[in-house]
Amino acid sequence: MSPRLRAYLQLMRLPNVFTALADIFMGAWFVSASPLSGDIPPLRLEVLLPLLAASACLYLAGMVLNDVCDREQDEKERPERPIPSGRVPLKAAVTLGTELLLFGVAFAGLASYLTGSWYAVVVSVGLVVLILAYDAFLKKTWAGALAMGGCRTLNVLLGMTAATGVASLNAASGTVEPLVWQPVNYYIAGMMGAYVAGVTWFARKEAVAGGRPRLIFGTVVMLGALFALSIFPRFVRPPLATLLTIDDMMLWYLSWGSLAGLIGMLAVLACVRPEPKRMQTAVRISIWSLIPINAAICLMMQGPLPAIGVMILLIPTMHLGRWLYST
Repeated sequence: MSPRLRAYLQLMRLPNVFTALADIFMGAWFVSASPLSGDIPPLRLEVLLPLLAASACLYLAGMVLNDVCDREQDEKERPERPIPSGRVPLKAAVTLGTELLLFGVAFAGLASYLTGSWYAVVVSVGLVVLILAYDAFLKKTWAGALAMGGCRTLNVLLGMTAATGVASLNAASGTVEPLVWQPVNYYIAGMMGAYVAGVTWFARKEAVAGGRPRLIFGTVVMLGALFALSIFPRFVRPPLATLLTIDDMMLWYLSWGSLAGLIGMLAVLACVRPEPKRMQTAVRISIWSLIPINAAICLMMQGPLPAIGVMILLIPTMHLGRWLYST
């Protein structure tokens, strides 16, 4: 890999983008059926692809602009990063981040055109607003973690905008809405956002030691969000309830408990000895765990094949993570 290319890939934190794509796959599968099942329309590839492109562009833009806004702090704490080291010129980074934002909204616009709904483009614009707000001024405030969690929530909802086809009339508002849009959609998206908010709180000032109360609070939020996600099948109602595939709930809860145990163990070790290396390891694994979290939801809603497809995203994530930092 050429030094110039490596610098740009580090700037974008490329390994993490696959966690955003996992959100889209999960969100799209959550509201779709394959083959066609009752009132639930099948997943359309021509809609899924622009949603994946939109999510990737917006995520990478957020990473690039994050380093643009953090350049002065990085000069002191992490001078080896692409911008402070001079490997990526500041102007080039600003241009790249801006172009990725625009492409992200454009791809979401294409998905909206294909579905005949404004949902995707509206969600993408909301993502742009939160990305810019977080990178520019919210990051160093108490609202920073909430903004980052909001970005993940909207990314999951962006995947769910793949819902097309059969719709019902909402008597309260007089609008036509897809049958697959239920309160549980927002519940799952919100809990994914809460998990990321916990990771973000945990990761604040990860390059320096200390901050045990912050680490403990972030750990509690992450584990609480995982528990909330594990019980989501209780809130799925027809027609989506017809898709639920797992009957052995004990095995289901044990699987979530194992994942929470791994994340919790790494987080607790960092809480006991708040050293940069331990904190960064816990953050990296917590971020990468977004892929098996999404895969587990796919497994419950669609069975093993979509879940395996999502889990495959761990391969490039972990492989690229050996050469490109992800925190």
